[in-house]
Amino acid sequence: MRLIDELGTCFPDLDLASVRILLQVYETPGFCIADLAEVLRIDHRFAQQKIALMGKGRKGRRSAAYGLIDDGRNLADRRKRSLSVTPHGAELAEKLMTLTRG
Repeated sequence: MRLIDELGTCFPDLDLASVRILLQVYETPGFCIADLAEVLRIDHRFAQQKIALMGKGRKGRRSAAYGLIDDGRNLADRRKRSLSVTPHGAELAEKLMTLTRG
């Protein structure tokens, strides 16, 4: 329970959907947002909003950004973004993986 309390304090807006997105990006780096939304069966716009929060923040709200996900340019298709976790995101994903292992 201490880990959950710590995560709640450090990341107050990190909900279950955000955790699912983070873990999926951690396990399969390079996905674009559309692929991620399809795999997780969530709305594309919803995925964009969550990734913005976990990445660099939404326009005008950079202070709310967590810096867990990086959305770099996709070299094969410049219209798409390739998602990956930052070192900070990888550290958090490892902690969360310990909670999800049975």
